[in-house]
Formats: sequence, structure tokens, C-alpha cells
Amino acid sequence: MAEKRISIRKKIRRIVLLISIASLVLTASVGFFSMMKIRSASKEAFTTLARQNVGQQVRSRADVAHSRLSGYTDYVQFLAGYIHSLYNDAPLYERMGSEVQPPLTETGAGEYSFQRMLATPAVALSDVKTEMALLSHLREFFMPFINQNGSVVVCCYAATRTGVLLSYDAWAAARTAESGESYYNYFDSAWYTKAKTAQHVFFTSPYDDSFGRGVCITCACPFFDADDRFAGVVCMDMLISDLYDGLVSFDVGDGSCVFLFDADGAVITSEKSGELPSQIPVQRLLHADDGTLVEAGDAFYSCAHILATGWRLCVYVPKALIFAPARAVNYVILISAIIFVLVFLFVVLAVCVVAGIFSVMLTNPVSHLRRDVDMISSGVITHRADIVGNDEISDLSAGINLMADALQTYTDIVTEKERLDTELEVAMRIQANMLPVVEKTFPHGHRDFELAASMMPAKEIGGDFYDFFLIDSDHLALVMADVAGKGVPAALLMVTAKTLIKSQMLASQGSAVLFEEGDLLEETPSFSTAAICARVNQLLCMDNSPELFVTAWIGILELSTGRLTGTNAGHENPAFKRAGLRYELIKTEHNPPLGSLPDITYSERTLTLSGGDRLFLYTDGLVESKNEATDEFGTARLLELLNQNLLLRPDMLLKTVKAAVQDFSNDITQYDDITMLSLYYAHE
Repeated sequence: MAEKRISIRKKIRRIVLLISIASLVLTASVGFFSMMKIRSASKEAFTTLARQNVGQQVRSRADVAHSRLSGYTDYVQFLAGYIHSLYNDAPLYERMGSEVQPPLTETGAGEYSFQRMLATPAVALSDVKTEMALLSHLREFFMPFINQNGSVVVCCYAATRTGVLLSYDAWAAARTAESGESYYNYFDSAWYTKAKTAQHVFFTSPYDDSFGRGVCITCACPFFDADDRFAGVVCMDMLISDLYDGLVSFDVGDGSCVFLFDADGAVITSEKSGELPSQIPVQRLLHADDGTLVEAGDAFYSCAHILATGWRLCVYVPKALIFAPARAVNYVILISAIIFVLVFLFVVLAVCVVAGIFSVMLTNPVSHLRRDVDMISSGVITHRADIVGNDEISDLSAGINLMADALQTYTDIVTEKERLDTELEVAMRIQANMLPVVEKTFPHGHRDFELAASMMPAKEIGGDFYDFFLIDSDHLALVMADVAGKGVPAALLMVTAKTLIKSQMLASQGSAVLFEEGDLLEETPSFSTAAICARVNQLLCMDNSPELFVTAWIGILELSTGRLTGTNAGHENPAFKRAGLRYELIKTEHNPPLGSLPDITYSERTLTLSGGDRLFLYTDGLVESKNEATDEFGTARLLELLNQNLLLRPDMLLKTVKAAVQDFSNDITQYDDITMLSLYYAHE
């Protein structure tokens, strides 16, 4: 038998009837409960306000610290770049440089000076004298920076790999040796060893200063010589105590304190930190959002990231300090409530018995439902509401459960989509980072040739790539390739193929090539593109899936003679132009793609280039670009475009072709990469 349904409306009518009968009593009761509500709300309001104020102060102070520290990192990076420019014009700056003296004697202790130190007695002053003159120009940057930021930064210095350290420092007396030179072996220092492998500016972990100044941190950045080799480190030191004074400390109230801890949870203290609590919930603070309050024992903690160092700024505030305003309000309300209770005690007792019964009947289902909604809205989407009774609340519970089911399904879909998007983003980064840049590969250009290359990535991740590099001073390697397939597998195969092709081309200088350790498989002539393709194909076939392969055109240009040797492994025919003539396709035998079949013998073709000859390489994404009518751009249209721009520089030619393809496709989404390389042979 179905349970008799009683609507909420009927329940409310019964309660209203009862309230009407005892209106006077209930009026007094409403007044009492109103005061209690105000008491609760006031406590919550004051507490929320105090929490927000503390969180805002922590975030604000952390932002200030980050801004200041970022300024230091920017300045150190600027100094590293300036030193690199000194090395680039070393003869000029060495003549303009000045001699740098050893540290001041005890008579000058405590005074800042620009001074030198040697790493060890084995470093001869004559060996580093020229480099010291070059780096003496740092005096003009160290001095004003220390004068402006001396409240936090105690010294600036540059240490070279040759064993000389130039600093603007005030701690000199204790470091002067009897020989007149000072020595400080910094080669094993954390800031120096880390900078040798780092390619960017960084902050060290706190450490005890070698010269007894206290606990400090170092902002360091490697610098490089004219050949882009590691030449040394430029640094600035900051004492933790000064860091607290200048960037961290602020007053929240009596009994509070401010401290730092690093990314590993180690607390960084100073005499400026104040008295720290005995137990700090470090792990909870590490995972807390910036500015939120974490409750632990009889206190609250709030922290915020200092992004420049990866540290967290944390404030400890006793609960008594947070709840003090709320306690004052609560006291007044409590006194009023006591008076109210004494006056209406008899009436309240009578009403409470009746109101209690009906309040339980009315509010329990709603309270349970509210807890269920809170659970689901907090992220526990697997939780479901209990369906009790047969009224509107039970209908609402069923509806909430349906909503939770839909939310869980949607969350699963979004999670899967984010995973796929992440994979595609990783593949795009792999593809982009593997491609060389002309300006970095040949920063000063080359007298025998001029080239440019570009890739327009498609909507889907593909495997197009190009490469160019000097095998030796007289041989230029050129590669244009396209990996079959899309997505992450294609991007990974692109990385493998590009690495194998480059390594085999670099190894092609000799007459013998080893496939496996200790096993000589064949001997080939130097710079044979056919042999290179055969070896790359064999290596790719070892572990490659049959559906993945690489079409490629590989060439080696002998710069002194113009002799160009090339092999086409299933790729598009290159376009070639003699000086004073028009572009034509180099139609050669198409060998099988790399990685398609093992044990393949490849053929090669040789051309002799003269000054003014041009070569244009591309992938099928260029000629297969489509417009709204699904017509392809085509080889004929490409040759016509090239022959309309015979005298353009390689970089301008690529821009012209790119603009023409975009105009042809009318911004229709392309599903294949468009990759191009243009070479102008300038040797006479």
C-alpha cells in the first residue's frame, strides 16, 4: 500500500495554525532566536572580514617580494647579456678597461670597493689580466645598483671559469693573503656548479655565507663568451635577515609572526621572524591556495607564493586575535539574551516543546538534502542524496541525483578531452622545438649561401620537419621530410627520424660506418646521401610500425665546388633554378620512404651549382592545400609563383609563397603541415 502523500503546503498550514494560536508566545520566541541569529552572523562576519584582511595582506606582501626579486633576476640577466656583449667585442673593451685591485686591507674594511679575488694560488694573475680588464666595466653597473639596493643586496660579483672573481663588496679585510692576493675557491660552490648546467637565472637555496655574514641566498645567471661557451657566473647575494627587513616583515597584530619556507617545506628563519610556533602544519600550507586561512590548533595560518624564488610567505595569527571583535559583539548580545530569557522564560519553555517537534519534522529532510547538495557541490560528485518520504523534498532529492549523474558524465568527458588536448600540446612543442632556426644556427650568416626555412603547422599534429647544418666547414646538410600519420605517434617518429638523419649525416665524413657496436656492416664513400638513407631506413625499420614511415629529400652541398648530392626517399620533387633561368622540378628516381621496408638500396643524384643558383624544398602540404572548391594549389601553380619572384631573397620568397597559399585557400582549415626551405648559392 502506497504511503499517504502529505505535501509541504499542508505541513506549513498546520504549523501556521499552531503559531496563530500561540502568536504572543511565538512573537517573543522569534525575538529571542533573532538575537541568537544576529550573534552567529556577527561572529561569522567579523571572522570572515579578519580572514580576508590577513589573506589580502599576505598576498600583497608576497606580490611585493616577487616584484622586487623579479627586478633582481631581470638585472642579473641584463648583466649576463652585457658581459656576453663585452666578449663579442673583447679587443675594444679590453683596451678601454682598467686594472682591478685586490681587496682593501684592514684599514678599508667595511667600505665598498670593486676588487678582485683569485680562485686558487694556481691561477696566475698574468693569465687572467686581460679578462679582468674586459670585465672591469662591471664597476659601472655594480656600484649604482648596490647604492640603490644595499638594504637587501649585500654584494654583486662575476666569477669566470678561468679562476678570477670581480666583486663590489665591503667585506674585504679577512680575505687578504700575505702575498697581496686574496683567494676564494668558488668552483665547488652551489651557485657556480648549478650555473654551469643552467641556461637561465635562478635563486639558490639558503646557505651559510663563506665569509661569515650569515645565512644568505644568491641570484645567479651564467654568461657566455663570443663562441657561446660557458664563461662564468654573475651573481648578487642577499642576507636572509635583510630580506626579512626589506621585503617580508609586516605587523598583523600582537602574538603574530611572519616566516618563510621553501618548496620542500623547510622553514627559513631569521632573527626578524619573531618567535615561531612549535608545530607548523607545513604540508597543509604547501597545498593551500594563496591567501586562504589554514586552521591548526589555537591559531590560523595564511600563506602566498613568492613566484620569483618558489618560496611561500606565511603568517601565524592566534585565534584570539581573529575572534576578538566577534567576542565583544557576542558579549553584548549574550547579556541581552539573558535578560530576554529571564523575562520570557515560562513562555519560551512552553513554545519550545511544541516548536521543537514541528521544527524537526520540517527541517530534518531539508537539512539532509542541504548536506547532500554541499557534498556534491564541493566536488564529491559520486555522492547521492537519500530519497526519504513521498513529498516535494523527495522529488527534489531525485532531481538532484539526476543532476549529479549528468555532472559526473560531463566531468568524465571533460577529463578525457583535457587529456587528449594535453597530448596534442606536447606533440606540438616537440615538433616546434626540434626545428632549427637560421639566426641561431648561422648567427652571422655565411658567405657561400643564404637560406630560410619555415613550417606552418596544421590543425592536426603532423610530422613535417626540416633541418640544415654544417657537417664540416665545407659541407652543408639539407633535409626536408614528412612523417606519415598524425598525432603523438607521428610527432615521436619525427623526433626519432630527425635525430637519426642528423647523426648519420654527421658521421658520413668517414669512409666506414658502424650499424651496431663492434660489427662493421659496410663501407661507403664520404658524404653519400644514398648510403645515409639506407642506414637511416634500416635503423627505423628495427622498431617501427608498418603504417608509420617518412618521406624525405636529403642533400649534401659541397660549398667550395657547388657539388650537390641528393636522394629522394618518396618525397616531393625539389624545384631548382640556374642563375638567369627559371625554376624547374628536379625529377629523379623516387626511392621508397624511410622506415617502410628493410634492406633497401637507395640511389642518389649529383648536380653542380654555380653562383646564383637556387633550390626550393617543400612538403606535400604546400601543393595539396585546398580552396573552397576543393581545388589543390598544385605543383604548376607553385612553379609559376616561383618564376614570378626569381630574384627574391630566401626569407622573402617563403613569405610570398605562404601569403599566396593563404590567399588561395581563403583561410580554409588545412589538415597538413606546410613546410618550405629556400637556398641561394652565392659561392663564386
